Amino acid sequence: MTECECLGELAAQCIFRTFLTVIVVIIDKQIVQRRDVVIRRGRQLQNLLRLPEWMRVFSETDPGMLDKDIRTSAECLAASSLSAGLGVTAALAKGTLWDFWALSLGVAIPVCINIVVWLMLIHSKRRQSRAQPLLIGNGYRSKEQGGRHYDHSAGDLGVDESIRAVWFCV
Repeated sequence: MTECECLGELAAQCIFRTFLTVIVVIIDKQIVQRRDVVIRRGRQLQNLLRLPEWMRVFSETDPGMLDKDIRTSAECLAASSLSAGLGVTAALAKGTLWDFWALSLGVAIPVCINIVVWLMLIHSKRRQSRAQPLLIGNGYRSKEQGGRHYDHSAGDLGVDESIRAVWFCV
């Protein structure tokens, strides 16, 4: 490789990773930090669609969904949308939807990502419901009664870990 090619590849990598970092920060500021609205709307949508209990990803008890699950699902949805956009671009460039790259990037990859995320969220909800303390009235048992408060950010490594993953794992 020549020096110009190496410099171009370095610039492309920096631009791509910076773009992904901006997406991670936007997800943290606009989605994760508004978790109450996300959970309320998610519960409303589940009830509107009349999903059976085993397909629901938002539990009816607090915290509804953990921060790490909201962050992971939003990041995967962004990746799915990026792939779908590339698929549409490939379809427009080739002039047909029946192109291999258009179908792969625009349909197959986003569908697979969304199915895996949905299954992960269902599994997380089941794991969370097994670990919740007993409820008294509308709140959790007090510490004097042997209960504990449920931390919705438990296990969440935060935006720093997501940015680190973008820069070192991609």
